[in-house]
Amino acid sequence: MKLHLQNFGPIQEATIDLTKKIYVFVGYNNSGKTYLSQLIWSIFSEDTLQRFTKSVTTLGKPTQEMQLTPTLLDAVTHQFAEFILQEVLPEVFNDSRKEFIGNHQLQLNFRYTIEALIPLEVDLHYPALASEGGLIRMVKPKGSEVIRAEHGIPTAVQWVDCITRLLFHQTVGQTPLFLPANRIFFPAFYKYLFQLEREDKQRMETEMSRLFRLLQSDTEELQQAMKTLMEAFQSPYTAPTNVLFKKMYELNTHSVPKNHYRDLMLILHELLGGDIVMRTVEGLGIVEFRLKLHKQSRDLPMFLASSSANQLTTLYLYLKYWAEKQNNFLMIDEPEENLHPGNQVKLSNLLIRFATEHQNRVLINTHSPLMVENINNYVYLNILRERIGQDVKDIIRQNGLRLDPDIRLKREDLGVYFFKRGKVTNLDNESTDFGIHFRDFYRVSRELSNTGKILTDYIDFADDEEDIFD
Repeated sequence: MKLHLQNFGPIQEATIDLTKKIYVFVGYNNSGKTYLSQLIWSIFSEDTLQRFTKSVTTLGKPTQEMQLTPTLLDAVTHQFAEFILQEVLPEVFNDSRKEFIGNHQLQLNFRYTIEALIPLEVDLHYPALASEGGLIRMVKPKGSEVIRAEHGIPTAVQWVDCITRLLFHQTVGQTPLFLPANRIFFPAFYKYLFQLEREDKQRMETEMSRLFRLLQSDTEELQQAMKTLMEAFQSPYTAPTNVLFKKMYELNTHSVPKNHYRDLMLILHELLGGDIVMRTVEGLGIVEFRLKLHKQSRDLPMFLASSSANQLTTLYLYLKYWAEKQNNFLMIDEPEENLHPGNQVKLSNLLIRFATEHQNRVLINTHSPLMVENINNYVYLNILRERIGQDVKDIIRQNGLRLDPDIRLKREDLGVYFFKRGKVTNLDNESTDFGIHFRDFYRVSRELSNTGKILTDYIDFADDEEDIFD
């Protein structure tokens, strides 16, 4: 399945393959990387899917089985695209007035092939009608173009849900988590943000009371009260950020860690220099995050912790409390922020391992040539292992390489997109026989290297002249 866009914010046109394990968005600032990431977040949101399935009315009469014909799939994908445009994006981007999304030239559609769907399989269960009881099982084996229902006839909503999950590889109950670039401020200013939201709710209650008193009249005061109330209800954040805040607010000192990724948590402990612990905040009903340093009994408030510790805190919380055992989709904006180059590579290893294990997916927006080069190195490593048959552990040991031999990253599992001047280019189309060519990063690196060489040549030449005259 591919997403095709036109005139979406700064993006004039883009086509994104939605079936990859790892996405890497690179390119210029203000070119639409974060916009597109949050759009993809909305497509894979469980809330989006559940609302969409209830809105479809043209599927036809429910039956025991359904053939995956182009007519059926075109109807579902077209209605899903319209639903995203009309209902979801204004909410996701907090744009109820449609100042950003209201571009009439904005186009969004999904492209698929029947051939790509045939190898996929589905095995889902849905509640039967109350009169029948039990569960309906909906199955599509690999190699088949038919979905069959067992133990009952599914409703139209259940059919749409099953077909949409097949098309978009969506797991029941899972919603991606998006970690924005400004996450560095969340742990330190968490209490302050909570207090602001509480004050906003009190203001809304006051405005609601005033509005009820004015409902009997049709005055300018009533119109102003309506406007004020609408502004009070409007969140200052996008929907993915609101989801992150909600998850943070729900944590407490009794929250139970899921601990599905203890091995990755060890890497984070090293990067953080300690653990993130929670303390009760008196009178607020929320927790305070603190950094407990290794080999020290005291812990630091986050406003005294390093900027790198603050930016890694939400990832720590995700892996410890929120990530499921499998089928997660993590999206992270500028993961390299505030990190030493060596730690950028370590974090890159962590994210690659997360994506290549447990059927997870990761989307990275980055300006770090180190992170993308490290990803490329794992593609090379896997080619040596699978195509050439080399012992990669031996290669790593002999050459002292800082690579994890257990990571297996196939080039076909990697989607790399370059953003520049309204265009989004799939770099896989420009790849070599081995890896992905990150042309822009390499160009800038070469320019800096050449500049340094030219300047040092002038210095050497000047030194030589002085030696001659001396």
